[in-house]
Amino acid sequence: MAKKASRERTKLSPNIRQAVLMEACYKCANPRCRNIITFNIHHIWPVADDGPDELFNLIALCGYCHDMHHDGHFPEAAIRHWKGMLVALNHAFDPAGMDLLLFLKKVEGHMTFTSDGVIRFARLIAAGLVELHSFDLIEDVGQGIADIGMTERGRMLVEAWLEGDEEKYQKALVPTGTQLNT
Repeated sequence: MAKKASRERTKLSPNIRQAVLMEACYKCANPRCRNIITFNIHHIWPVADDGPDELFNLIALCGYCHDMHHDGHFPEAAIRHWKGMLVALNHAFDPAGMDLLLFLKKVEGHMTFTSDGVIRFARLIAAGLVELHSFDLIEDVGQGIADIGMTERGRMLVEAWLEGDEEKYQKALVPTGTQLNT
């Protein structure tokens, strides 16, 4: 017999819906998906268990990823992890920074940019997720060429995010050289 909801599902307010969509940059919160989509807003703590219609309990998923979760292909732990990463990354970086990390992952974590392009990575470099390998000034054009790449910590963070692996994520947040008590 199906569990009876202890409260009735209600339509989300436009303000809450907009906040959830903005938090996910109007993309699916599954970092492997990143669809710009018609959204389903998923309750992390189910309505049937009195899960509130508040930002901390809601996550934007595309219809496919929402269905995959409810069919058991994406565990609840991954959904909670994706939400935690959205919150953490939104507070640490802008959406463009998150996309730059995903871009570096796709190009094997290493690329050459002109100096004006490197400035886009400044916050990620300052956070220790990306590093400047070399910088050569081309005096004729007054422009520089910089070779940048993800640090090991940056790679770990992106992999943890993509895999929905909370333990790996915690390790990525520990500063280099710090011993973990396991």
